[in-house]
Amino acid sequence: MSDTFQNLFLQHAIFSFDRQLLLADRIGNHPWNYNKLTGELTFGKDLPEPITWHAGIVGTEATVEGTWLWAWANQESNIPAEQLTSAQHLKAYGEEHQIREFTEPLLSLEEVNAHAIAAIAVGFGLGRAYYLGPYGGGSALLLIDDPQLQLQLEDPLMRMPQICVQAIQAFELTNHRLAVTSYFRAYQLTIQEEGNNILAAYQDQPYFRAEFDSHNRLTNLQATYNG
Repeated sequence: MSDTFQNLFLQHAIFSFDRQLLLADRIGNHPWNYNKLTGELTFGKDLPEPITWHAGIVGTEATVEGTWLWAWANQESNIPAEQLTSAQHLKAYGEEHQIREFTEPLLSLEEVNAHAIAAIAVGFGLGRAYYLGPYGGGSALLLIDDPQLQLQLEDPLMRMPQICVQAIQAFELTNHRLAVTSYFRAYQLTIQEEGNNILAAYQDQPYFRAEFDSHNRLTNLQATYNG
């Protein structure tokens, strides 16, 4: 994984993880189905009212081969151009900024994985969340770009410390400081640097204090708001 790609992942990892937890609450363990012609991703066809959103195809992971294949390079699947918009956007971004993870058709899963690509795509605003749909021999990365998917919370700030800790435990984040700071900024918090620490405020009210060691690893995160 190149340094540029790694930094992009760090900047968007926690925010994307946040979105995925909210999505999981919506879809539960219902089976999934995807229609590549219409782009309809459906959960719970057995339900009286199945959950359906539009999603584009970003790419696929092959478990046995240990590879990632971009959807724009998957000629055999005959994927309609309408479902390749996000994948093509990332490819164009990679060409502009010389990021090979976005431009090489086929990559080893030791170099890149679907969760990292999806985190960046969600952070770029290309989708509201993503679903990694398992199938025989691999999984398909589907980016949900449907405006009908609403993941807003009445008070999202209350859960942010817990989300930070869970994301750090779930992913190998090499720079906790960059990841946490970027997550705070995604929620429009202002950041004040104090040596190894950062203070995050919302609407001029101090909300969080995060402390890091000399290797940018999170050592303490506490809420400072009153309420």
